[in-house]
Amino acid sequence: MNEDTGRSKITFQIHPCTEDGFVTIEAKLYLGSPFGRPGEDFFDTKQMCSALRRIWFFDSLRCSEEMGYALAQWEGKRIHVFKGGKIIIRRAKDNEDARKTLVIVGRTLWGSIPCSCGRPLVQCASGDCDECSDKVCESHAFPPFVEIPGSSSQIKGGEALEFVKGIATKDHYQNAFNKLGEFVSVLKEIDKKMVNKDFSDLDALIESAEESMEEACASGTRFIIETPKDHHAAMGIIFLGMAEDLWTIMDAMHLMKNISFEVEEYKIASELAFDSYEAFLRNDQAKAGEIKNRFKEFMREKHPNPVIEIARAGYHIARMMTKPFPV
Repeated sequence: MNEDTGRSKITFQIHPCTEDGFVTIEAKLYLGSPFGRPGEDFFDTKQMCSALRRIWFFDSLRCSEEMGYALAQWEGKRIHVFKGGKIIIRRAKDNEDARKTLVIVGRTLWGSIPCSCGRPLVQCASGDCDECSDKVCESHAFPPFVEIPGSSSQIKGGEALEFVKGIATKDHYQNAFNKLGEFVSVLKEIDKKMVNKDFSDLDALIESAEESMEEACASGTRFIIETPKDHHAAMGIIFLGMAEDLWTIMDAMHLMKNISFEVEEYKIASELAFDSYEAFLRNDQAKAGEIKNRFKEFMREKHPNPVIEIARAGYHIARMMTKPFPV
């Protein structure tokens, strides 16, 4: 059996078969068509491994970014994921079990598949992509391995928190953002130290922030997997985009201890970043526009790279707020 479904830039093929009383299913995702761009990686391997590590119910998982390969075990099934877009599920109980597992893995990897611009979807959702900042990413409208009609409805990224209140799995989403709030609270503690050029206890604070981020991403992934409607599950990609931006801020702060910087330029960058996060929580679209202008003004002068990364992450959050997403 062979299913070949084309949807704009993403197509897929599925081949199920039976082995020793168990079902094996092999699926392949393509960017463009099965006959285009041969040899190109489909999944961003860093995003691929990060996404799979957030799956709480796997019995075991090995994932190599360098090799672009993952092997997971769950309820007796062996799940193989290859960076080229192939997924193989072996020893499923029946065809329904195989298909269900494939859809779960597809939703998990949703953020690591490419947008039409070629970047992983989660980066476009984060506001990091110039090309996609004012349009719907085509692969955001369709999770892998399901057939649903395209959505004609859209919201802006800043409206996600309000929109999700009407979804059955809203508690997972809210918990994810609560944990992000804890992460940001630690960032603000680090920020106070940066202003005073005090780098003591920095590693301990970052470790605490990482724990909050891990819990946040686990809840966000649970929302993506368990939300019944596919278009609604796409709201989880917005959360992952926000997590990506906030993680960038923390990484840049960690690098500050190794560089020479002016406190005033750092304060401008960090205020821009924190203001954009608070604006997102309030869906303050006017503030988002103001932040974009502040960033452009800031970039007229030269600054150390970590300082720029902090400011740019705030700029990306502001762009995410005004970017359209399908619902």
